[in-house]
Amino acid sequence: MRTKESATDGYRPSRAGRPLARRDSGHVRPGLAGTGTASFESVNYPGCFLRHANYDFQLVRNDGTAQFAAVATFRVTS
Repeated sequence: MRTKESATDGYRPSRAGRPLARRDSGHVRPGLAGTGTASFESVNYPGCFLRHANYDFQLVRNDGTAQFAAVATFRVTS
């Protein structure tokens, strides 16, 4: 996973390339884009959510747009 530096106020991943899960954890939140979905907010960087882009995951600050909500929302299945 990569993080967007500008979106997380200068946060840079470690040079060791450790997975994000070892450096950060998250809260499962109700989906930003609808019912029956979930979004994942960072504990260490409140307001930053896991989103997908180009077949990768990124930790990015929520800009409040519908487009951001769509890419930072995941369908819950059982």
